Amino acid sequence: MKTMDISTTIYNVKIDSPFVVASSGLTATVDRIKNLESYGASAIILKSIFEEEILLDYSEIYKSGEMGETEEFFDYYDYEIRHNRINSYIQLISEAKKAVKIPVIASINCTSAKEWISFAKTIESADADAIELNLFMLPDDINQTAEYYSERFYKIVSSVKSTVSIPVGVKIGHYFTNMGATIQKMAELSDGVTLFNRYTVPDIDIKTENTIMGSILSGENEYHESLRWIGLMSHKCNNALVASTGIHDTETAIKLLLSGASAVQIASAIYQHGPEFLSKAKNELIKWMNEHNHESLQTVKGKLASNRATSNVFERTQFLRNFHSFNNGEAR
Repeated sequence: MKTMDISTTIYNVKIDSPFVVASSGLTATVDRIKNLESYGASAIILKSIFEEEILLDYSEIYKSGEMGETEEFFDYYDYEIRHNRINSYIQLISEAKKAVKIPVIASINCTSAKEWISFAKTIESADADAIELNLFMLPDDINQTAEYYSERFYKIVSSVKSTVSIPVGVKIGHYFTNMGATIQKMAELSDGVTLFNRYTVPDIDIKTENTIMGSILSGENEYHESLRWIGLMSHKCNNALVASTGIHDTETAIKLLLSGASAVQIASAIYQHGPEFLSKAKNELIKWMNEHNHESLQTVKGKLASNRATSNVFERTQFLRNFHSFNNGEAR
């Protein structure tokens, strides 16, 4: 078997394979990170630091009545709760960097504009290789326009990017009116965009008639929207797009690379199959490349990105043509 070059980049950071471990509980401790490296992870994205969690700590203490509405209480929030959370995260970055050779990318999820800048500056000082901005605002305010949400995202990315010198990537969801323009703008402002973030989903238990949380892990067929938009936009975004969600086997990863992804972020498959999934995927990718006469990942990435021959598949959203091959619900 020929020697294959499967190196690539994520957020302008060089990595030795396209298999990156996504921000999750998998990357929350140094021991887990070391284990993931031993099984072939090319980079890890640390579990996000959530401003929402800091605010939750603050809220719980406030509701408990342990402290009153005093100046000392607010000082406690500013200098203790917030300080402790951030310090723990900085320690994780520092210890992970010392423990592994692969890139360590920090992840931030904030609710207020000022904290994006504050967190980013602190993370840079801890020597993270890059920052991933985990962006999401549910557009459920009917008094706001679509442009309002997009502009808030753009402002956050621009502000963070102008504040730090390390690469800044963005992970977004699919709640945008003009997805193509949004992806392209995000790519221009940052060092790469991951499509798409997977959020907690609501469900209902009809036995108890209560709302519950849906499945935490992604499903095997959830990669199609990422495939569509990476296929449509990768060549318009300087090939800076990364795939995420629904990547449960090597075949899916290869599809996303062919559509133009520079790397793939994986979490659910590791939860289900263990870190061995990473080494298996790496070996299967090399085997597939050898069978298809690819000596470098560069000849794989974007081979089937949207062009005259493939744009009809990526752009088609209705089933009319597909139904011609069915008769009474059965394939002919």
